[in-house]
Amino acid sequence: MKRIKPFLSKIKDLTHVGIANVVGTGILSIFWMFLASVLEPDGYGKVSYLLAIANIASVAAFLGAGQTIIVYIAKGLKLHHTIYILSLITGVISATLVFLVQASIEVSIYVIGYIIFNLVIHEVLGAKLYTKYSKFVISQRIMLVILATIFYFSFGINGIILGYGISFLPYSIFLYRGFKGAKIDFSQIKPKVGFMMNNYGRDLSKILSRSLDKLIILPLLSATILGNYQLAFQVLIVLTLIPTIVYQYVLPRQASGIQNKKIKGLAVVASIVISFIVLFAAPIIIPTIFPKYENVLDIIQIMSFAVIPMSITLMHTSKFLALEKSRHVIISAAIFLLVQIFGIIILGDKYGAVGLGVATLLAAISEASYLSIINRVWYYSK
Repeated sequence: MKRIKPFLSKIKDLTHVGIANVVGTGILSIFWMFLASVLEPDGYGKVSYLLAIANIASVAAFLGAGQTIIVYIAKGLKLHHTIYILSLITGVISATLVFLVQASIEVSIYVIGYIIFNLVIHEVLGAKLYTKYSKFVISQRIMLVILATIFYFSFGINGIILGYGISFLPYSIFLYRGFKGAKIDFSQIKPKVGFMMNNYGRDLSKILSRSLDKLIILPLLSATILGNYQLAFQVLIVLTLIPTIVYQYVLPRQASGIQNKKIKGLAVVASIVISFIVLFAAPIIIPTIFPKYENVLDIIQIMSFAVIPMSITLMHTSKFLALEKSRHVIISAAIFLLVQIFGIIILGDKYGAVGLGVATLLAAISEASYLSIINRVWYYSK
């Protein structure tokens, strides 16, 4: 009985994280599928292009704060309020630069909102307040869909970005409450700058790997091909849901010294099963739902196999971040980015949308291979 209670507690916590991600991703996916049904492929591509700019600007301003906050709060180190100040300052700078260069107030609002919301939810995850995390994620997604839909029909494509940005802002009240009685001491961060910058580099590499492709594809190929690719990428995000849930659950636990080998293994097995289900089910489902997107079926089938190496990558990433060995994680993310970019330029130019799917798969395999080798070397060198 003593062993059963802790096990049930773990399942309950994992369930809260899982519900947040399943419902949150489900809401977003339905919204993106709705957009795919009302927009032509080129319009869908243009929306993803604007969001790519917004996401790169946001992560560039975030300074790797997310994983840093999770790890140090889990370890009982009170550094997060100082990190908040740094991130908010750089957020205002980034939002201002975006407005001056892009002349888009919608993207600027998105940048500020993104930083506020992500500071809040990463603090909640670090404190292992999984129920609160679930409530925040789901409520934000609901607001996003409502606002983005209303603003789309009012202002067009830019209204979608505005809806995204405004949906983050209500959570600023939780950030404000957290500052009450807080002490800001920049000297405390100095010894931790290396870890924070490695996380920053990892976050930049990750967002570039998810967004830079869109900035390249639109001018290199076309908005229509980008629209097909973006739809396939949205499906890939849904497929990586289980490993992402496990990653978010095990990271603060591993940072606290708790091992999670069995659940990590199950996440990888689940990703293999998911890949084969999509391979056989996609030809039946996709053409019926998205008849306007002619090339998307082939891309989805190819990219579905990227779920397996992506799952392996996430499991290794949680281990290295918990050990504060984030240098390996940033190198792996950079490998993904380089392979993907060269793949897009070479394979995309030659094979079009299908080449883009192959480029993503090769990038995922390269990243997972590097981390697996480093993990094996690290294990035997102990």
